[in-house]
Amino acid sequence: MRPYVRALFVVSALQLGANAGGAVAQSADVQEPADKKAADTKKPVDGTKATDAKKPEETKETGDGKKPEGAKKGAEGTKPAAYKSLEIYQSSASFFGQKLAVGGYDAVAYHKESKPVPGTDEFTHMWKGATWRFASKENLDAFVKEPEKYAPQYGGYCAFAVGHGALASGDPKIWKIVDGKLYLNLDQSVQKSWEKDMTSLIKRGDANWPKVLK
Repeated sequence: MRPYVRALFVVSALQLGANAGGAVAQSADVQEPADKKAADTKKPVDGTKATDAKKPEETKETGDGKKPEGAKKGAEGTKPAAYKSLEIYQSSASFFGQKLAVGGYDAVAYHKESKPVPGTDEFTHMWKGATWRFASKENLDAFVKEPEKYAPQYGGYCAFAVGHGALASGDPKIWKIVDGKLYLNLDQSVQKSWEKDMTSLIKRGDANWPKVLK
């Protein structure tokens, strides 16, 4: 065989082998991801099963009904505090719209003038978390000096209600001074009922106060 013919034959054989090898390699490339996909699909499943198997053990209660150590106590220690009423009843002054002790009336005037007298913004005093108004500086000074003497009993709540172990608003226009102490009631009809058994209800009110503030 002539040399150039032999060389052509060898080159053709090499090219044919190279094409066949490329086809094999291409086939392997196509099959390889499928094998990997199957392997990758199995791994997460096994991992998930192992993870899920642990969860019941972490939350499972012990035989004696107690939760394992480390379990959260839930709502323990987060109970809301019991509601407590204000010590001083505060009603709205019609012309100011503010919350004021004795409805904005002068607590000292009941004792000195024997009638309810509106206080003014010029003479005010904070006591027991409430704003008290007075008609004059003289009355203001008297209250600052002896607040317990002039303030209404039971923080200005209805004396009849407190005598029965309850709370109701006191109307600054429904008042009465007994033994130098100022008492307010819800309305005129309630005051009449209170006056019928006043001595007994005052004793009971003194015993109930301030326990009724809850």
